[in-house]
Amino acid sequence: MPGFNSFLLGHGRFSAAIQESTPPDSDDEFETEASRKRRLQQERRRARQVSRIYGAVMTRKDTEQILEMLKRLKSDIDAQIESFHDMGVASSEKERKEGIGEFTVRSQLILKNSMKVSDQFENAHGAAQILSEAFIDLSKAMVGAFQGNGKVDVQDVQGVVAVYQRQIKKPLDDAIKELGKGLGRKDGWSDPE
Repeated sequence: MPGFNSFLLGHGRFSAAIQESTPPDSDDEFETEASRKRRLQQERRRARQVSRIYGAVMTRKDTEQILEMLKRLKSDIDAQIESFHDMGVASSEKERKEGIGEFTVRSQLILKNSMKVSDQFENAHGAAQILSEAFIDLSKAMVGAFQGNGKVDVQDVQGVVAVYQRQIKKPLDDAIKELGKGLGRKDGWSDPE
C-alpha cells in the first residue's frame, strides 16, 4: 500500500516520532550572566597556564601554535616526498626540471618554518631536541644540494628527501603526538608565578 507508512507516521500515536520543534540555535541563550563570567575567567586562566614540555616552559596558546606549525610542517614534508616520487615518474626532462624547481622553493619554505619551530624548542630535550638537530641536518643538506654546483639535480633532491624520511618524520610525529597529549591533559598545567 503506497503511502501507508507516511499515513501512520503522520497520524495517531505515531505522531510523537515526528519532531516539529527545532533545537535551539545555541546554548548561549540559556547561559546565565554568572556562568558566562565564570566560563570566561576559566578560559583566560587556562590561556595563562604553563607546562613544561620537552624541558621548555610553554603556555597553552604557545603549545597550540607550535602544534599547528608542526602539523603544517608534516603536511608540507609529506607533499614534498610525494612530489619527489612524482619526479621519478615524469616523462620529460622539462617536467623533471619544473618539479625540481618547485621542490627547491617549497623546501626553502619548509626550512624557514622548521627554524621557527626550532626557536620555540630552544634548550629542549627528547624528540624536540632530535627534531631540532634534524632541522640543522636538513639545512646542511639543502645548502650542499642547492648551492653546490649551481644546478640542482635529482640526486640533490634525493639527499633532501632522505633527511625528510630518515631524520625528521619520526621525531616530528612523536612531537605532534606529545604536544597533542599535553594539550588534552588537564593536569600538568599550572598557573604562572
